[in-house]
Amino acid sequence: MIKDDYPLFPLDLIVYPGERLNLHIFEPRYQQLIRDALVGNKRFGIPSYLYKTVEWGTEVIIEEVAKEYADGRMDIKTRGTQIMQILDFYNPMEGKLYAAGRVKFQALDEAKDPILLAKIVEKVERLLHSMDMGASFANLKKSTSYDLAHHVGFKREQEYQLLQIQSELDRLQYIHDHLELILPILEDLENTKKRIKMNGHFKNFDPLNY
Repeated sequence: MIKDDYPLFPLDLIVYPGERLNLHIFEPRYQQLIRDALVGNKRFGIPSYLYKTVEWGTEVIIEEVAKEYADGRMDIKTRGTQIMQILDFYNPMEGKLYAAGRVKFQALDEAKDPILLAKIVEKVERLLHSMDMGASFANLKKSTSYDLAHHVGFKREQEYQLLQIQSELDRLQYIHDHLELILPILEDLENTKKRIKMNGHFKNFDPLNY
């Protein structure tokens, strides 16, 4: 689905569907955007301003205005809904202070591979253990690729790449391949740290039979 004149709020971050994001709105142009959204469908787009351009982002819905200030500032709570590709960007939108664009919404593919997800869960648990984090978030086995994306050590560029992958199976495979690459490095680093800690300590070795 394509929409024209869609309000946009570019930010230097990656937002995924289902993710909750709290925002402090202080610029007059975005105060106007939020007020317009509140009298409409409460939705706007957050393009990821990663490479000093806007090409991909996420639609969010305003779930709550947590606080309003006398000078027009406000604190809002939002939730990501769907991925969008920005086909055209104009700043500002005619007659408004804020930017807008022509956007194409991507169908949300939620098909899962339980076997692949189980492999990823096992690797995430190993990752958390190697970082002494324990089980830092619950219900791993019910996670989606978007739930996992901020917790597997992705660089910002990798998070942005995941944003553009339309298939859930392909997103899970992307995460799996990343974990396959970094886990041996992290676990070897952890073993190295343990060996360093042992230096200078008295060691009790079993006698060798030879």
